[in-house]
Amino acid sequence: MDRSIFVALTGAMAQQKRLEVASYNIANADTTGYKKQANLFQATFTDALKAYPVDDGIDIDMTQGAIRNTGNKLDLAMMGDGLFVVKTPQGERYTRQGDFTINLDGILTTKEGFPVLGEGGEIRITGKDTEIVVNDAGGISTKNMPQKMIRLVSFGADTKFIKEGQFYTVTEGSVNKNPALGDLQIVQGNLEVSNVNAAKEMVNLIEIIRNYDSQSKVIQTLDDMTKKTINDVGAF
Repeated sequence: MDRSIFVALTGAMAQQKRLEVASYNIANADTTGYKKQANLFQATFTDALKAYPVDDGIDIDMTQGAIRNTGNKLDLAMMGDGLFVVKTPQGERYTRQGDFTINLDGILTTKEGFPVLGEGGEIRITGKDTEIVVNDAGGISTKNMPQKMIRLVSFGADTKFIKEGQFYTVTEGSVNKNPALGDLQIVQGNLEVSNVNAAKEMVNLIEIIRNYDSQSKVIQTLDDMTKKTINDVGAF
């Protein structure tokens, strides 16, 4: 394959990957606790003037989203650098999506039915109290149930996250299992909304489509030039 066509082709493929991620961000702009994603690429040079992008994974922007009041006692927003811990068949996973519920066994779970972990494991709400109180440190209690601590964790700046459905897992980085209260706060009756700016993401989407179209035109032009050269040579 002609080197110039290869560079243009990889450029178009990179724009396609960006398009998929931007579309996913827009689709989740209203998803509770969703964190914006962005593509990572590395430039590989074919010579002094030509370079092509190499996929280097996905970066997840864990910055704080806005807080929205719901009035639901089981809706918990997190303010600060941290995540809730969830028990899944694949092991412990992390989330900022705090719209929890209580299952038929009295276990605090995510909407998907996975247990939300406390310091002592699964959190069972005992008794028939409906007045559930969660303090800003993550302590959950009722009138007749002693306080149980929701497990909260925070991460170092070097942490690399991977998204698995609505949850996250960590590939690299330090885990602080006892984050300081001053760095992390739970707000009951509220939810953290997505940190995606839908308007900016739409502008980004338009830019990606234009870049893809430009790369496609370059590929077509180079292909036409190659065909013309072959035809010209064949005419002799």
